[in-house]
Amino acid sequence: MVSDTEYTEKAYYTSEVATMLDMAVPTIRKYAQTLERKGYVFLKTQNTKKQQSRLFVNKDITVLRYLKDIRSKGNTTVEQASSIVIERFGKGAIQGISGRDTDGIERYSKQYTNDDIVKMMEKHNELIKGLTDKLDQQQQYIDKRLEERDKLLLDSMNKSLETQKQIAATQKEEKKGFWSRLFKK
Repeated sequence: MVSDTEYTEKAYYTSEVATMLDMAVPTIRKYAQTLERKGYVFLKTQNTKKQQSRLFVNKDITVLRYLKDIRSKGNTTVEQASSIVIERFGKGAIQGISGRDTDGIERYSKQYTNDDIVKMMEKHNELIKGLTDKLDQQQQYIDKRLEERDKLLLDSMNKSLETQKQIAATQKEEKKGFWSRLFKK
């Protein structure tokens, strides 16, 4: 437990350690509980609601990292890996933490209120709606341009066919004229 003695080592909450070790928060809790059953001691906060939060100092993070490595390299249970870790590192943090450290932890862990989150979500929704509107406008523009292109292409093809018909008719006339002259009809 944390005493009134002033210490200088920084302490971290479970969620911060989970981020550092790239693990899930429940996994960190499970590992910590298993280590505690084996006798390992973690620092804890003193809350007025009789709830205690685990605090992790650098040694604890090293212990958890080693436990994670043992589990990933072999077919070892959490219980077995915890025994190996305690043999190597001992039964817990001797260090304490200062009141200043827990103040900083509280400040950062309660950074956003529900109202702040709702406002951010509303801003994101507005941004998404704006982007969706722009995409709709672009699609309408693309559709309009494709329709215009198709009309021009059809007009061009019709003119080309008309020209080919005129050329064929002219050639037919010339042939007819030649045959008519030849046979005098």
